[in-house]
Amino acid sequence: MTIDKGNSPQALQPGWRVVYVGERRAEGRRVVAVVDGEERPLRAIGASSAVGFVWGRPGEGARDLARSVLADATGSPVLAERVHREFAWDVIAHLPGDGFRSAWRSDVVAAPVARGVRPYLT
Repeated sequence: MTIDKGNSPQALQPGWRVVYVGERRAEGRRVVAVVDGEERPLRAIGASSAVGFVWGRPGEGARDLARSVLADATGSPVLAERVHREFAWDVIAHLPGDGFRSAWRSDVVAAPVARGVRPYLT
């Protein structure tokens, strides 16, 4: 199966079925993207935190998660870099600390758009 990473305008249409899931396990935290029922690890983009992805509180780990989710959802690391701090504060820091199942891809893309940022660069 080919996964469209968001490089085409069609990939940004609502209904593209991706859910981001964060879990706390004995071996640590993990975040996956579930695409049509298949899990794939969320790739860390520009990770700066020594502790990895964090949610439920602000900080470097929350910013890393925000940047990575935004890059995955939009296909644009440039956009993710521009708006990840606000997304971390507005969304990631408020997710339940014990885990989350959240955000259809179209909802993630809508967050920066609500702030007036276009979802991809032309």
